[in-house]
Amino acid sequence: MPFTQFSGIMINIESIPKWIAWYGYLDPLRYTLDALSNIMFPYEYTQPVDVPEKYGYRLGYATSCWILFGMAISLRILSYLFLYSKRN
Repeated sequence: MPFTQFSGIMINIESIPKWIAWYGYLDPLRYTLDALSNIMFPYEYTQPVDVPEKYGYRLGYATSCWILFGMAISLRILSYLFLYSKRN
């Protein structure tokens, strides 16, 4: 539940208090929404209102995809190390 709240679905990213805003950077859903909003609402089609900018998604498609890829690899490595340590 906290992941959906701090990803920008329910609460605008800009309105989250600064003392807990760091939690949103750990959320893979935030980067997924950032990438999807840049695909679905490119700036040239939404001239009056820049939809990704309005909701606080400023990273862009490529950066979001790289962050998601890095999260997936790091979680896989951590799970491998955890299981390897339990085996011995």
